[in-house]
Amino acid sequence: MNLFFSDRPGSHERHLRRKVNNPLFGNLQITQEQIQSARDNDEQELKAFMQQFHALAEDAKQLHAGVDASVLVELKQRVEKNYELSCCVMGSMDEIKQALNRLIESIMKALLHASIEDEAAHDQLLQELEGRTRHFGLLEHALIADILRTGSPVRSDELVPSLLSASDKVALAVVQLFDKQELATICEQAHRMLDGVESDHSKIVHARKILILLESARMDVSSDVQNDSNSQVS
Repeated sequence: MNLFFSDRPGSHERHLRRKVNNPLFGNLQITQEQIQSARDNDEQELKAFMQQFHALAEDAKQLHAGVDASVLVELKQRVEKNYELSCCVMGSMDEIKQALNRLIESIMKALLHASIEDEAAHDQLLQELEGRTRHFGLLEHALIADILRTGSPVRSDELVPSLLSASDKVALAVVQLFDKQELATICEQAHRMLDGVESDHSKIVHARKILILLESARMDVSSDVQNDSNSQVS
């Protein structure tokens, strides 16, 4: 039976797509009805997202010169949350993401200007800017956006098979979300999942390749931690 997915699905539908013909998730039989149900959820989330986006746009129009910094900070936090959601909803969000980025840039410019005489606050904002840029970059990977979102469709027991099913580039990006111990746990679970599995299924072959990358990344993290420790002792 042929299954039909959206060209630009939201979080729920695309997580179902990860499971299709994928033995890492067990012997699941995905139906078109399940896909439609997931799509319905994504459509509801899109409606809620658009309402939030339009409310943000209206509130931004009300800003005036000399507005209190606390108002800007609260609006910035809402914009950041809206941007995170834009990476999860269905459809093309390119123009909306650009609009949200422009709004954040305007808010940050005002906050940086207001903090020019407070060196500590100014430096904190610059660090925040760097962290946000890195965070938003990671969110461009659909799997990361789906993992990090509130109400993630990726259950805790589906993290490892989702990671093993990802491309090399995405898997190495996801690694950045975890610390040394978490990576060790992920690799251990992946070994348990793949050990003893004799299969030339393309998903299994790919998963073994990804596990090698994860093990290498874990060793790199361990090495970095050890080097930091040695530097502190010195």
